[in-house]
Amino acid sequence: MITIAEGSREALTVRTSKVKDLFERMGVVAPDRIFLRNLPVEHPTSAFNPGLSFDDSSGCLTVYPRIVLGYYMYVSSIAAFRLCLDDIEAKRVSIGRFMADVILSPDNRYDIWGAEDPRVYVIDGIPHMTYTGRSINYFEPREWRYRTRPVTAAKLGDEWVKLAVHTPSHDVFGGVISDKNAFLYPLRNYSVSGKMVLFHRIHNKKEEFLLLVSEHGPLDYSSPEGPREYAIEKSWLIDLKANWESKLGWAAPPIHLGGDRVLVLAHSVDHGGVVYRVIAIELELGSKGPRVTAVTPTYIMEPSEPFEKIGDRPHVVFPCGLVKVDDHLLVSYGAADLYVGIARIEFSQLLEELDRGRLE
Repeated sequence: MITIAEGSREALTVRTSKVKDLFERMGVVAPDRIFLRNLPVEHPTSAFNPGLSFDDSSGCLTVYPRIVLGYYMYVSSIAAFRLCLDDIEAKRVSIGRFMADVILSPDNRYDIWGAEDPRVYVIDGIPHMTYTGRSINYFEPREWRYRTRPVTAAKLGDEWVKLAVHTPSHDVFGGVISDKNAFLYPLRNYSVSGKMVLFHRIHNKKEEFLLLVSEHGPLDYSSPEGPREYAIEKSWLIDLKANWESKLGWAAPPIHLGGDRVLVLAHSVDHGGVVYRVIAIELELGSKGPRVTAVTPTYIMEPSEPFEKIGDRPHVVFPCGLVKVDDHLLVSYGAADLYVGIARIEFSQLLEELDRGRLE
């Protein structure tokens, strides 16, 4: 069952095609600044669309870029490197040298052609990562179903273990070509109920791109046989795509605002399919499903720097990581499908912009 989320239609009337870029660029990491320790190749060919986590005790971030080692089949793996706040504040990011390890790579029929665009977050003190798996069907012209699906792994001990493949029900969603831009979020009573929601974006046979929040139960952490399929059968459509856009997709996992309210970023692609931009949405994740309570009236980030405009996919800013550090939000994003970008915004400034698009 798919239901239009409360507040979606009202919030859409608030949106405009104008841009007010609010993010300060703090640095960019080129692929040749990343040194791979556990592969016989020194650098990735490209590194982009990175997830992000923050360790308050060390004052350092862990950055999780999607890396490509060659362009023949454009197969991605996921690496990790550390980046400390002092280097960000001093704007030394662009000149840094980063020792990285590949922590997750394709190894099953759900992701054999690529593990892409990781989103990293914590559930019950355990780091989790949801990424887009390019399935065995990805290059098969006769089989268009489920070319990509979200895959969730958890860091159990020192290893990332693939636990879940999230599969939209054919009976509910019809012909699903791909599902991506995904991450899980535990609801406020999670410790009692185990209930979560899955943020994800479906592309179906009707050429629709559906921005969804779906019901999801607890994960099974005991399955050693590989990831288990979890069916997605009940969703709410966050119906915010404007007529000047071709699609919206979720960006980074939410920031909790208190109670049932969360702040979440989404990326937008213009109607011509050329430029990626970013908006922010406030949702209330109550027992009756998500409700849109505010949206930024303008785009809050768009490609402006040369490294965001020139690359393997020009004119792209693609956030995958968002963390709150003191009074700022730090975002990690893919720049032109080639680089890792780091940017920041004052938390209060973003909340003020959301207030401009708050629903009565």
